[in-house]
Amino acid sequence: MTHVLALVLVGLWLPQAAAVAPRSPIVYIPESIDSLQTTTHTHVQVAGTVAAVTSRTDRALEFRLTDAHGHAVTCVLPAGASQPRVGVAIIVSGTLRLYAIVEQVGKIVELVVETIVPVED
Repeated sequence: MTHVLALVLVGLWLPQAAAVAPRSPIVYIPESIDSLQTTTHTHVQVAGTVAAVTSRTDRALEFRLTDAHGHAVTCVLPAGASQPRVGVAIIVSGTLRLYAIVEQVGKIVELVVETIVPVED
């Protein structure tokens, strides 16, 4: 009798435990390139012009995004992503990574790209 009751209680509990709350969409906070060093947000959106594109040894692409004031950020695209063209103005959304280097005063800023959209003229 106790085994049957235990099975019924477990059967009642399992559907509730298996129900997972739906994930909310990621909200990207608009930032300027020069504010990335000090922001507290991890999911950011920045606008700029593609200055250079390079390929890494892990087949990921890196590109430099610059603004009108000469500030720049390195953006990383996963392997297989389409390459942005140099000179094109784009808006990039992604995950911000900051690396502190002991020998340097500032931080190295890297943006792992999740979406790219062209800037509307």
